Amino acid sequence: MEERDYDIDDSFKRVNNAKDQAEEKVMTADELNYQKAKSRLICVSTVTLFMCIAQGIGGYLANSIAMMTDTVHLATDMIGFAISIIALQIS
Repeated sequence: MEERDYDIDDSFKRVNNAKDQAEEKVMTADELNYQKAKSRLICVSTVTLFMCIAQGIGGYLANSIAMMTDTVHLATDMIGFAISIIALQIS
């Protein structure tokens, strides 16, 4: 009988561990919004980086001050995106 009681206790522990693991995987609405916002910011930052590089090269080759100043403007936008990503990471 002692051996059987041990098996029941062991099975009970396994079920409780499985329930605990299942509960850990559930994300709240706030966590989902956080993940969406972070992934969108990373996507926008990546696109902005490529545009900034292309615009910088084009401005240099065209000797255009307007293109270069717009490149700097895009770079400052990227700084804002980086600050937002860091703020999301901290929160």
